[in-house]
Amino acid sequence: MWQIWLVFAVLLAFIFAGFPIYMALILTTTCFMIGMGLPLNLVVIKMFGSVNAFSLMAIPFFIIAGNIMAKSDITDRIVDLSDSMVGQFKGGLGHVNILASMFFGGIQGSGIADASAIGGMLIPAMEKQGYDKDYAVAVTAGSSMLSPIIPPSIAMILYSYYTEIPVSRLFLGGIVPGLVIAALQMLWNRIEYSRRGYNIPTHPFSLRRLAGTLKRSLGALLMPLIIIGALYPASLRLPSPG
Repeated sequence: MWQIWLVFAVLLAFIFAGFPIYMALILTTTCFMIGMGLPLNLVVIKMFGSVNAFSLMAIPFFIIAGNIMAKSDITDRIVDLSDSMVGQFKGGLGHVNILASMFFGGIQGSGIADASAIGGMLIPAMEKQGYDKDYAVAVTAGSSMLSPIIPPSIAMILYSYYTEIPVSRLFLGGIVPGLVIAALQMLWNRIEYSRRGYNIPTHPFSLRRLAGTLKRSLGALLMPLIIIGALYPASLRLPSPG
């Protein structure tokens, strides 16, 4: 047992010394392998074996997709679409934040990228409209957690890799919970909006604006449908677990 605590202590020592986490992990492993008399080529073999998986190739592509969206106007289009759908309700920008995070998570699958892209736009906008900063940050932090649940999800890919559960079933299993959580978040946003005494003006619903923003966002919104549609037939052919 003490060996585990020793490894953990050395790892923390490297981290607090200023080493990046990946370097701290490598140095800790190397130190203990030398101390135990194990060949160092096992480090290279283990590192290569850990990432030598076809399913993990999806992760960098999701990260690239998130970066492209953050640097282009795709995020703006998703926010505009969300605003045209729910912006007319009380708590408008809070609802927009949650719905935009759900759409964004369904395209790139990373909660961190979600919080960065959506929060960078909507937190200042919510403050400008009169929302408290702590409330705007809390809504953004909570809604960004939809990304690991709404498929496709990087977390689900990693979970599938380590547990050998078909990723197609994980993706299909995340749709309903993700939608339910998003709906509950919107409900709580409405309750908190009233509890804090906000009375922020909203714009009326426009079917013409909704159709226009939907048309502009259609390309981005098709991505999760294509992924799930491609995986669904494969999931039907898989034998039941056990």
